[in-house]
Amino acid sequence: MPPLKIGGIFICERTNMPITFAPLNAIFTFLEKHWAQCTVVFLITITYLSLTPSGPRGPIDYADKIYHCIAYAGLALPMALRKPTYWVGGMLGLVVFGGILEVVQPYTGRSADWLDFIMNSVGVLIAVLISRVIPQPTPQVTLKD
Repeated sequence: MPPLKIGGIFICERTNMPITFAPLNAIFTFLEKHWAQCTVVFLITITYLSLTPSGPRGPIDYADKIYHCIAYAGLALPMALRKPTYWVGGMLGLVVFGGILEVVQPYTGRSADWLDFIMNSVGVLIAVLISRVIPQPTPQVTLKD
């Protein structure tokens, strides 16, 4: 059976999303469904990478700032998509977590950088903005003959 067509837009039967969003929808659906597990895995990964000695810097200045932003956007996105009752507090908690890691880093052989903290916070904000622009599933529409 071909996908349902409403107003010129094909709707995926399984996800009720416009077909144009179907490839990304699978990722976002997974993140929404397993948001707590993803957040814990990302937290552990970011903590490990933040507290272990880093390698030599790459050829691009401030590339690590971009990495911080991407990492914290990835960390915050599952919670931002799912929006549990305490999601705003969770987002603030992730910002505080990034600040705590920056304070602890000098004790682990790394250097603290407040610009890293700012980029962590920007990453969390980007995740919130992404969660606001992702279309919500449309209700299932049945056409009667």
